[in-house]
Amino acid sequence: MKKFLFAHIKLTPAQIVLIYLLLGTLWILLSDQLLVKFVKDSDTLSLLQTYKGWFYVLITGGLLFGLIRSGVRRTQKIEAAKLAYIKRYDELVENAIDCIFTLDSEGNFTSVNLAVEKLTGYSREEILNLKFSDILAPENADYLSKLLDPQNTDNPTAINEVKIIGKNGQTSLLEISSRPLSLKDNRKSIENIARDVTQRRLMQKELQTAKQKYENLFETANEGIWTVDKDFKVTLVNAKFCEIIGFPAEELIGKSLIDFFDEVLIKDKTKSEILLSKNRKGSVDFLFTRPDGKLIWLLVSFSPISDHGEFQGLLYMAADITERKNAENMLRESEERFRVLFEQSPIGGMIIDKNASIIDCNESASKMLGYTQDELKQLRIMDFEVVLKEEEILAIHEKSSSAFGNFQFETKHRTKSGAIKNVLVTTTNLQIDGKEFGYASFLDITERKNAVEALSKSESRLQKLYQIISNSELNSKDRIKQLLQLGVDEFAIENAFLGEIKGNNYRVVEVVSVSDFISVGFVCNLGNTFCEEVLKRNDLVVIDDAANTSWVEHPAHKILGTQVYLGIPVEVSGKPYGTLCFSSNSPLKTSFTKGDYEFLRLMAQWVNAELTRQNAEEALRLSEEQLLQSQKLESVGRLAGGIAHDFNNMLTAINGYSDLTLNQIGKNDRFRHNIVEIKKAGERSAALTQQLLAFSRKQILKPEIVNINQIVSDISALLGRLIGEDISFIKILDFDVNPIEVDPGQLSQVIVNLAVNARDAMPKGGSLTIETKNVQYDEKTAKKIFGGKAGEYVFISVSDTGIGMTKEIKSRIFEPFFTTKGVGEGTGLGLATIYGFIKQSEGYITVDSKLGEGSTFKIYLPCVKENIVSDKKESAKVKSKVGAETILLVEDEAIVRKLSKDILLSCGYQVVEASNGLEALELCEKENLQIDLLLTDIVMPQMNGYELWESLNSKIKNLKVLFTSGYTGDMIFRRGLKDEENNFLQKPFSIEALTRKIREILDEDAIKI
Repeated sequence: MKKFLFAHIKLTPAQIVLIYLLLGTLWILLSDQLLVKFVKDSDTLSLLQTYKGWFYVLITGGLLFGLIRSGVRRTQKIEAAKLAYIKRYDELVENAIDCIFTLDSEGNFTSVNLAVEKLTGYSREEILNLKFSDILAPENADYLSKLLDPQNTDNPTAINEVKIIGKNGQTSLLEISSRPLSLKDNRKSIENIARDVTQRRLMQKELQTAKQKYENLFETANEGIWTVDKDFKVTLVNAKFCEIIGFPAEELIGKSLIDFFDEVLIKDKTKSEILLSKNRKGSVDFLFTRPDGKLIWLLVSFSPISDHGEFQGLLYMAADITERKNAENMLRESEERFRVLFEQSPIGGMIIDKNASIIDCNESASKMLGYTQDELKQLRIMDFEVVLKEEEILAIHEKSSSAFGNFQFETKHRTKSGAIKNVLVTTTNLQIDGKEFGYASFLDITERKNAVEALSKSESRLQKLYQIISNSELNSKDRIKQLLQLGVDEFAIENAFLGEIKGNNYRVVEVVSVSDFISVGFVCNLGNTFCEEVLKRNDLVVIDDAANTSWVEHPAHKILGTQVYLGIPVEVSGKPYGTLCFSSNSPLKTSFTKGDYEFLRLMAQWVNAELTRQNAEEALRLSEEQLLQSQKLESVGRLAGGIAHDFNNMLTAINGYSDLTLNQIGKNDRFRHNIVEIKKAGERSAALTQQLLAFSRKQILKPEIVNINQIVSDISALLGRLIGEDISFIKILDFDVNPIEVDPGQLSQVIVNLAVNARDAMPKGGSLTIETKNVQYDEKTAKKIFGGKAGEYVFISVSDTGIGMTKEIKSRIFEPFFTTKGVGEGTGLGLATIYGFIKQSEGYITVDSKLGEGSTFKIYLPCVKENIVSDKKESAKVKSKVGAETILLVEDEAIVRKLSKDILLSCGYQVVEASNGLEALELCEKENLQIDLLLTDIVMPQMNGYELWESLNSKIKNLKVLFTSGYTGDMIFRRGLKDEENNFLQKPFSIEALTRKIREILDEDAIKI
């Protein structure tokens, strides 16, 4: 009771005294009145009045004692509570997650909690010996000075972010709140509460990145997305949704999308109520009218957005399913035709229930399995399934019966007859009258599987084939042999061989044989081989039936005794070569397949390629020989060109002085015969020199546009006399032959030389045939026939029926100085001269010849477009070969210079001579000569003739000139001569030629250079 009375009394001392006085006053005033009223006995009244004072003191003293004691206990409880609070505060600070520390006015740590130790890595003793600035990062070095600024410490500071560096160098980002404190001794202190926000900042950065990513996803999503708030007003919309419904975003934000939906199309608000559901996820599809009037089907999915269970809005996703709806409509229409298609489908089909029992099937399924349709309807799938177990079949059916089930797999079925078929099964879901069924289609892929196996086998074969043909270490012969071995291995056959046709014979050139039934070099008549039939058909021939009568009776079967034979023709460069064959003396275990035939054809192609390569290598070898031959000709040509100059100078002197002497003596002079013979020898030597220049292709030609038929006709009489009466002369001329541009004299000489050679090759008579015609070749054909370029040519052939040539002689026929005639019977330059002239005329020449079968020389000369044959007029005859003009004669060869001077003086000309160009220039400058014509050698030391003429022509206008030379054409042209026909005379020249040419030039009105 006492505890109850004083437990909750909380009075100050003043209040207690006041209460005590109040109660005493009331006691004094009321106690006497009460005693008088209730006590009638005076003694008792007197006694009670005596004791009432003590009773008051006792009562009030007890009350005071209770109050004082209650106050003392309350004070003790308060102090105890304060101590407990301080202890709890210290524990709270010490164990706080945040860092709590105090700093003095110098920035030194004065107290820290355990969190500071953990964050910094320093112990409490270490950190209390540090300043706050000791752990601040460089970028926050000024933070402490701002914190200790009196203007900042008088009032609480804002929350700041500060980066510190721990004892191990790890950086942490702190969020610090600081406030100043005043201690009892008036010292200033700063209390700091810091929170490590390093991870939070990283999370915020990651959150920002994620937000950006999801914003990008939101904008680039393939579905339309929008969100609404609690009132179903649009708060966010992406571009795809605007694109789908045709409204811009600004018209949608802040509005209810239901307002945009056609209530009629959304079907009496039933679907709009679903779209506004707050407590469930769902989806709904409906028609939507775009602003352009186009109707589209929208499929809208939605889910609520909540925060701690409180509804905040909805997230919607919309897709344009117009095409799908159209497809569904088409599907519904197609379902009406399903039965017809099902029944008439060429692919087996079955409708199956959940127990894998066949509810229905079509005729194709019936035929594939060999059962009637009624029989199949009494079966389950496992009754004819070979691979899958019953539980596997039921599991597949269960999955395919789901809304998204669609499976395809391969298995095997057993037909009613017991045959096993490979089957491709496709299962899917099917609804009939609201019930779920499975629909399975069955496609017989037995042939396809066989084809796959064949393909795998083919790929293996091709890999082996590739390894052979790509092996660069093998030559063609070894590669062909390995191809034959591959055929033996792959076809499981005994023999393989490659044979070539030689006339009417068949010769084996390569063999791979298990039984050694045939060897390389075996030759027999083509008619005794089955290869004749292969070549006749020009296709693959296969015989794998020994009972075939025509095969058993064939000579090849009797000779070889083979039961099986494969043969395929082989070509080289488009021409028949022979056959690639495979044979076996015993029947094969398995028949040849179509793939075997194709592989055989491929092998034949590679054999063709290898044989073609062999031919190409042989052709390359021949080309190298021809190049060597050409180099030989070039070497001799350079030699011939080098000696021609000296020969021509000497022959000019010999022939010239012979003419002078003959002009000076009488016809009956006893020495005249000797001089005539000297002149003839000189002329023959000059002709020989020209031949040397011709085969080296360095003589100076005078080409004209001519008709080859005219040239042949012009020399026909001469040819008739040359070949004799015992050789018949045949001409086969194409009257429409195209014109050519050649030196007609040289071409005539070519034909004459070939005719003379033909005559010598027919000592017992025969026939000589000359043929002309137009031909045209492409690049490949031209290169193959004569090794030349594509184009139009005039073909000239000279054929004889003589003794012919061996292969060795034919290979050297155009070499200079090579001859088959006896010593003293030929120079060996005839055909070399012809070869040089044809090449210089940009033509080609070949020869076909076999020993005992005659020879044919074929010439190909390029035709010209102009169909005009030159009718070059001869120069007008010079009426007089004498004159009185002054001629500057420049010649470095003394004997030729003296001869020329004597000839000119004999004709009445004034002659000034010089041994070289520099001497001639000095004479002209020193004596101021008036010169009418310069007669100069082209090739001279120090200054050539052309340079001399140019120098003099600058001083003597229109100076006429005649160049001479014993050098070849290229040497002359390199010295500047451009028009050799009008201003050039080739050594050796005659007196007649020199005097006529000088007179022609002097009588011309203009200089032609």
